[in-house]
Amino acid sequence: MIKTLPDDVPVLTINSRLARWLLFQHHKKNVQADHKVWNTPEKLNLASWLKEQWTQSWPDQYVLSDWQSFKIWEGIIRTDPECMESGNNSGIRKPWTLLHFRSAAEQAAKAYSLIREYHLNINLGALQTTHETRLFINWARRYEKRLDQLGAIDPSSLIDHVRQAMGKGKITVPKKIVLAGFEEINPQLQIWIDFLKSKGTEVNLDPDPQSPILSWEKLIQGKNIRIAPFSDRKNEAIHCARWIRSVQQPGKNIGIVVPELELYHRTLKNEFKAELAPASVYPWEDTELPFNISLGTSLSEEAMVQVVLQLFTTPRSHIPLENFLYVLKSPFLKTKTAATWDLELSLIRENTVNVHLQQLENQLNLEKDSELKFLVQTWRQVIDDKSKLLPSQWAKQISDILKELGWPSGNRKLTSGEAQCLKKWNECLDEFA
Repeated sequence: MIKTLPDDVPVLTINSRLARWLLFQHHKKNVQADHKVWNTPEKLNLASWLKEQWTQSWPDQYVLSDWQSFKIWEGIIRTDPECMESGNNSGIRKPWTLLHFRSAAEQAAKAYSLIREYHLNINLGALQTTHETRLFINWARRYEKRLDQLGAIDPSSLIDHVRQAMGKGKITVPKKIVLAGFEEINPQLQIWIDFLKSKGTEVNLDPDPQSPILSWEKLIQGKNIRIAPFSDRKNEAIHCARWIRSVQQPGKNIGIVVPELELYHRTLKNEFKAELAPASVYPWEDTELPFNISLGTSLSEEAMVQVVLQLFTTPRSHIPLENFLYVLKSPFLKTKTAATWDLELSLIRENTVNVHLQQLENQLNLEKDSELKFLVQTWRQVIDDKSKLLPSQWAKQISDILKELGWPSGNRKLTSGEAQCLKKWNECLDEFA
């Protein structure tokens, strides 16, 4: 991987994680050199860089997000009269279920993206061999027509539009770029690389996909490698975490390769926290985790977002005690007062099953329990609110309510992971709006 990277050369990576890692290494090197200030080099994932270049060119068309693109596909499929399925016995044709629509939209969007990446033509005459193929071609044509109506660009076509804009002089052609982490160059990317080279751009690939790859036997020759069997994933994760603790050294990074990481993610995170950052199990400890797992959790699974979802998706004012206490004790809201703990103790002693917000609000003393009462009052108002607003208005209202409740920091400082989570949450709200 790249050792030295000039600050004035765009380094475009296969994904955001590699870009963040390169930036981290750059900052670490400057800190070790005792520099007081330094330039932040342009290290972005390729998709973000292309979108940035496109946006700065004052284009007539805007780029859809992946979610926006998916919703258009879903809408097209949902309104297609051919999207019906036959009943088992009666012969009656029934509409697809919600699961069918979403799955079909995901697969259609993925197929369309691959067609763009490999510069394939959708030829109805040559491809109308199956009912599914004819359906997809019809969807694709309706999708492209919808893009024209919106004045929008599909994310998978952005690189082609940037190339064309560069050819017209609307976007500056860089003198040199580095493409990092691309193990395969698809035809769409290759066409862009060839275009840049024709304009005199120096394009460096790191690693170069064309370079010979060492065989597995040569890679492990002379290395200290052991194979150990384990009875289950949890036992394997425990031994992995303990091994890391036994060999870790300051300033050294340890990489763990995990096939099917999605199956191990939660277990690994728990065991790594237990072995490498034991204090992190306490919610009142703002412990920065000393490890990073490449497969991120869903945003909805993050604790600071879970409390938001709990606040805004509760269907009625009778709330199960467990859910109520989860919000009440959240470190992301400013409700940490003696009244909070007293209320929790009182509810548990009374063997409360459900908390009625209206009754609780009437019981609380405004002067003594001001923050607590404000939380209960706001939560009840959110549940009772039947307003019909535009998505942009909902986004602003949600943000205003959360700010009044002290979210996301509560009375403390956010960790870097929480700050990233907040950034992603804001991006989702913007996209929603």
